[in-house]
Amino acid sequence: MTHEINIYGDIVPFKWFNDGSEYDLKDLNNSLSTISTEEGDELIANIHTFGGCTATAFGIYNKLQRFRDQNKINLTTRVDGWCASSGVIILLAGDRRIGNQFAEPFVHNAWTFTVGDKNNHQKQMEDLARVDDQIATLYANRTSIEQDKAIELMNSETFVTPEDALSFGFYTELENVYAAENSMIF
Repeated sequence: MTHEINIYGDIVPFKWFNDGSEYDLKDLNNSLSTISTEEGDELIANIHTFGGCTATAFGIYNKLQRFRDQNKINLTTRVDGWCASSGVIILLAGDRRIGNQFAEPFVHNAWTFTVGDKNNHQKQMEDLARVDDQIATLYANRTSIEQDKAIELMNSETFVTPEDALSFGFYTELENVYAAENSMIF
């Protein structure tokens, strides 16, 4: 049996608004608690997000993988719309990762807001570098690219084309791809 959940909205550690524009770990827990699985079932997590909190995205990644392992099911992630920033972390939770011809995962270095003196800013730079390394390590572990290539893509603030996403392993397959038929008769 196939079950589906939607991870739509900004990825946040806690909600400021309750208007459906944000998604947090509580939303994931609520969605997963309504699913009754049997061994071998499939869970499809549909994604549409501009990204958000990296720590929450890693939490969603870990929770999805733990749910898969504990329930002995197959985990598929599928991009419905945007898959940007920390949304790519969630995408990589799936063993089967479905993209489409219009969805280009967006990868970039971590960023934050900071106030304070030079010491605060230096500390933030060090923290951001650590988070960049964590993200690049995940990319290297879950795709076919090396960590150096992941850093290069992140430094360049890259929209990864569907073809490259498939080649690099961000996607394992593409759906809804139009292929023109050759109508010429010889």
